Amino acid sequence: MANTNPSQKSVHTKQIIYLTRHGVARHNCLEQVVNGSYVKPNLKDPRFTDSPLTPQGHEQPLKAGEVLRNHILEVYQQPIVIDGVIVSPLTRCLQTTQGMMKQIANYDDRQQPKIQVPRQWIAREELREAYGIHYSDKRSSKSHLLKEWDSHVDFQHLQSDEDIYWKADKRESIDDINQRIDKFLLFMCWNQLLRNIDTNRSNTDLRKESLCLVTSHGVWMECLFRRYFPNILQGGKRVYNCEVYRVEIESDWEHTQINNEWQCRCIQVTGVQLINGHRNT
Repeated sequence: MANTNPSQKSVHTKQIIYLTRHGVARHNCLEQVVNGSYVKPNLKDPRFTDSPLTPQGHEQPLKAGEVLRNHILEVYQQPIVIDGVIVSPLTRCLQTTQGMMKQIANYDDRQQPKIQVPRQWIAREELREAYGIHYSDKRSSKSHLLKEWDSHVDFQHLQSDEDIYWKADKRESIDDINQRIDKFLLFMCWNQLLRNIDTNRSNTDLRKESLCLVTSHGVWMECLFRRYFPNILQGGKRVYNCEVYRVEIESDWEHTQINNEWQCRCIQVTGVQLINGHRNT
């Protein structure tokens, strides 16, 4: 727990997240049938459980990671630390993050990192695609994910081995997704609050805002934007595979004397920029 300054009664926080939709996965592609025509895949088929990236899907994050790396270096003009990498525990998001991380690390002439990234990413259920009916959105077991990704990903926030949220006969509602989005933003803002009030932080660490990388899904991201920053989706804009958005999040907190705790008064998305596309707002 961060040390707090008792004289602080209110705190305003700001952070930047680079939010990416996963690359093209198996369930995103048309399937060829016997007569040679192509049809949409049947997502109720267990073959698509936690579908991985296609070859094209593996190429996309390499390109997106290069664009993001160059963008970060241009914006900050100095060596920078990525404070956190948070990812949906579905395989396609883990693979997308892996591809992007290969490009994010950038070195100067002395082989010193210009962009320093955490050794481990954090998997959060709140970032998942809508639960239910579609097997592509059913998570692999935690034990399987640990075998595949243990050295890269912290899965401690997954509460069960098997996916207890996914139901074969019921799809999650938009309201349900919005609740998960609110929970995730509160998690991010709480961690930023702790950073801001930590009296043990180095005096040389003057960057009050944190910088995080987040990988999620199309429906989740579109729900986030419609709820908090709808202008970015004007004109029927959709969120496409491996698009990267720079998202500014601000929050206001008050310290209550009665319970001796911090309460969040407001969370806002104050800016969204598509960095590997053509729409900026």
